[in-house]
Amino acid sequence: MELGEGSPLTARQAEFLEVVQDLARRGEAVHYSEVAARLGVSRWTAYDVLSTLAQRGFLRVEREQRPEPSLVGRCRVLFRPALSTGATAGMAASAPASGDVRAELGDWWDDRLRRLQREIRERGIWPVLQELLGDLARVSRPAVFCSTVTLALLLALRAVVRGAQASSVLSSLLSWLAGAEAGLAVFAGALAGLLLQHGVPRDLHRQLVERLPAFEQEVSALGQQGKETLRHFTLSAIREVWGPELSSGPAR
Repeated sequence: MELGEGSPLTARQAEFLEVVQDLARRGEAVHYSEVAARLGVSRWTAYDVLSTLAQRGFLRVEREQRPEPSLVGRCRVLFRPALSTGATAGMAASAPASGDVRAELGDWWDDRLRRLQREIRERGIWPVLQELLGDLARVSRPAVFCSTVTLALLLALRAVVRGAQASSVLSSLLSWLAGAEAGLAVFAGALAGLLLQHGVPRDLHRQLVERLPAFEQEVSALGQQGKETLRHFTLSAIREVWGPELSSGPAR
């Protein structure tokens, strides 16, 4: 392959690119959920890999307004193969900037949170959590990495905290988010401490704690707007993870 800069594509990246090229033969841009279905991976993994390919110039990013009344103002992020070597510079400008956290998350944010409760009901917390942990090893975009770590910590805590304890835990979670950079770092560390206190399996605890230094580093590199956006995601995740728990009793 001749497009892109830096090191050659990995075998995994090449596989994703070939799927986009195949799907795009119909003449339309490709949504990452289609690539995920073709390769049997999660949609947020597909989004992460395709975004990396776009940043390197192999794909072009397009945004499509969503027609649903409840989603007015939100866009679907689509991908199209680059047509020529000369298109690389234009594609780099089309891809989300690394400092724009909301753009970097794209509709991964809304899609992930919207599907979360359905997946928990259908599969249970532990399988969903294990899938998140597996995806962490492949995530390269900072905002998606931080958001995935946050979801994994929250799901692990929901799995081990039950009944009346949930209310006091929720109050603690919200208070730890009072600050911006410090609040997010303290929040993640405090969650890890709560997990150990409530008896989460030690191997799972180790996997989560190993991600915290990278989490703190990525958060500290964000601008103020990026920190606020990530904190907003965290509050949304708390509502999705804990809302049903607070009203229906013990976690599954």
